[in-house]
Amino acid sequence: EVALGQYFGTGGLTIWKISPIFKGVGYGSVIMAAWLNVYYIIVLCWALFYFFQSLTADLPWGTCGNWWNKETCVSPYDREALTCWNEGYDKESNQTFCEVGNLTRVAITNLTDPIKEFWENR
Repeated sequence: EVALGQYFGTGGLTIWKISPIFKGVGYGSVIMAAWLNVYYIIVLCWALFYFFQSLTADLPWGTCGNWWNKETCVSPYDREALTCWNEGYDKESNQTFCEVGNLTRVAITNLTDPIKEFWENR
């Protein structure tokens, strides 16, 4: 596209008038470039958001004491200190439950990380 545009002295939209079969290729490439620019700006905004959030003394995604955390939030560093037990219903099914804060019986599969909750709920 660039080489043909340089040779014929035209831009990316008009170079495809060489053949009628390529009529929409120029417009398609402009639309794709616009969509990719929007996508790239959003990725940059997320990077800047996390950068400015990380300038605090305590990282907001490091603990569970924030307004966006659920009651089942447990830091990976605190999971070893939980009181947990196994309950078996029959020979094949076995499930692990833990005590989390005021909740006395939470399935271990329902525990969440502060990192995941920051991403989803903040």
